[in-house]
Amino acid sequence: MISLKKTLDELEQADLRFRTCLHCYVAALQSIDRHAVPSREDLLGEYRDVLRRLRRRLLEQPDIETIQQSAISLDAALEDYCRKSAAVWRDREAEIKKILALVAEAADTLGTRAEACSADLRNAARQLEEAARLDDLPAIRRKLADGIRQIKRCAEEMQREHQASAAQLRQELKAFRERLAQAEVLAVTDPLTGLANRRAAEKRIEENIRVGQRFCLVLFDLDDFKSINDHYGHQAGDLVLKFFGQRLAEQFRPEDLVCRWGGDEFLVVFSSTQEDAQARLQGVQARAAGCYAFKLAGREVVIQVRATAGIAEHIPGESIEELFARADAFLYERKVARNGR
Repeated sequence: MISLKKTLDELEQADLRFRTCLHCYVAALQSIDRHAVPSREDLLGEYRDVLRRLRRRLLEQPDIETIQQSAISLDAALEDYCRKSAAVWRDREAEIKKILALVAEAADTLGTRAEACSADLRNAARQLEEAARLDDLPAIRRKLADGIRQIKRCAEEMQREHQASAAQLRQELKAFRERLAQAEVLAVTDPLTGLANRRAAEKRIEENIRVGQRFCLVLFDLDDFKSINDHYGHQAGDLVLKFFGQRLAEQFRPEDLVCRWGGDEFLVVFSSTQEDAQARLQGVQARAAGCYAFKLAGREVVIQVRATAGIAEHIPGESIEELFARADAFLYERKVARNGR
C-alpha cells in the first residue's frame, strides 16, 4: 500500500514536472515571438504565425511526439527567418550603396559644370581686366564686347543646363512618385490572394482605435490545411487560399477589410457588435467554406474545405495584441469543441 502511494506520488510529481516544463517551453516561444528582431513586416508576421501555431498545437496536444516535432519546426522557422532577414538586410545595404553612388555622381556632375562655368567666367574677367589697362577706346570696346559675349554665352549655357536638369528632375520625380504609389499598394496587398495583408489590417485596427470606432475582428483558420498541401501539393493549397479569400470577401461590404493574416489564416475588420458578428458568422462560414473544384495539372480536383472562426469586439483601452489574443482564444475553443476534446 505504501509502495502504491509512493508510485502515485511519483507519477503526480512527474506529471507536474512535465506540465511545468511545457509551460516554460510555451512561455519561451512567446518570448522568442515578442523579442524577434524586425527585418520586414511580412516576414515577421509569417514568423510569428508559425510560433503561434506551434504554441496552439502544444496546448491542444501536449504529448512527447508533439513537443519533439515542435522543436524541429521551431529550428526550421528560426533558420528560415534568419536566412530571409539576412537577405533583406543585404538588399537594403545594396540599395543604400546605390543611393550613395547616385548622390556622388550628381555631386561630381555639378562640380564639373561649376568648373566649366568658372573657367568661362575667369576668361571673361581677364578680358575685362585687359580692357581696363588699355588706352585705345576702340580696343577697349572690343575687349568689353568679347567679355560680355563670354558672360552671356556662359549664362545661356547655364540656363540651358538648368532647364535640362529641371526637366530631367521633374521626370525622375514623376517616375519616383509612380514607383512609390505602386510600392505603397504592394506593401498592403497579399500577393497570392490579392486581398489586403496583415500590415493593412493592423493600420485599419489602429485607426479604428484612434477614432473610437466600435468594431469587431473575425479570425478564420482553415481546418487541416496541412493535409491539403500534403495530399494535393502546395499549388492546390495556394488555389484553395486564393478561392477561399475571394469567397470570404464576397460576404462583406466594400468598406469592411478582409485580409490574409498569414499562412492559412484570414482576418476581417468591420464595424459591428459581438452579437451581430456572431449572428452573421454561421452564414459567412457556410458560404466561404464547402467544396472547391478546380483543374490542377490537367485533372479535376475537388477539395472539401472547412474553416473555424473566432470573434472579438474591441474593448476601449485594449491593445491590438490583446484584442487579437481574445479572437485567437475564441477560435481555439471552437476548434477544441469541434474536435470533441
